[in-house]
Amino acid sequence: MISSYIQKLENEKEGLLKIKTKWIATKNSYKEEELSEALASWFDTTLVQIDTLEQIGNIKLNSSFK
Repeated sequence: MISSYIQKLENEKEGLLKIKTKWIATKNSYKEEELSEALASWFDTTLVQIDTLEQIGNIKLNSSFK
């Protein structure tokens, strides 16, 4: 169950990274710099949270095999 949850998180992270890359590539065409900075910050925060959840899940997964 934990491993399928980790896989789901990895998929979400991959999707977010693709969206973030596309957003940054087109960011210069937007006039509202504050909005783009806020969104970039949100992406970074969300990706860090997903990384943290993955690490916690991996620790639990690894310790359950000992």
